[in-house]
Amino acid sequence: MYSSREILQDSSDVTKKICKIMMSCPKLGLDTMLDQSGIRVSTDVVEKVLEKFENAGMLAHRFFEWSGKQRNYEHNVRAYHIMIESLAKTRQYQIKWDLVNSMKSKQMLNIETFCIIMRKYSRAQKVDEAVYTFNVMNKYDVTPNLAPFNGC
Repeated sequence: MYSSREILQDSSDVTKKICKIMMSCPKLGLDTMLDQSGIRVSTDVVEKVLEKFENAGMLAHRFFEWSGKQRNYEHNVRAYHIMIESLAKTRQYQIKWDLVNSMKSKQMLNIETFCIIMRKYSRAQKVDEAVYTFNVMNKYDVTPNLAPFNGC
């Protein structure tokens, strides 16, 4: 039986291995290198890697896509939110909306998703896009509500 400390250590080791691969591997060979590593991802590992590469936009997205295809793993809402924030930082808006559509198909969208998007648009001084995001919430089956946005 594993103790929580051993699991934490394993998670940390796996995260370090993945980060090392991501930093040293050519873009086109990333999936192959990760596949060949034999690494198994977990929710904790995916979230930690995405956080470490939050400013790397497309590299983080490639890892996100790869990890989402791994056996016995599914992205949770937090992983999607981290990825959406990362893509917004690097102005990859279309891919960000693709993730929102993916979340919708999995019934994972919530008010926080839209808060993150509007906050990122606002910080990028894209006010029209922030307003658009609020206006399309119904389309995504999320009831528009201004209360949560006071903290954005």
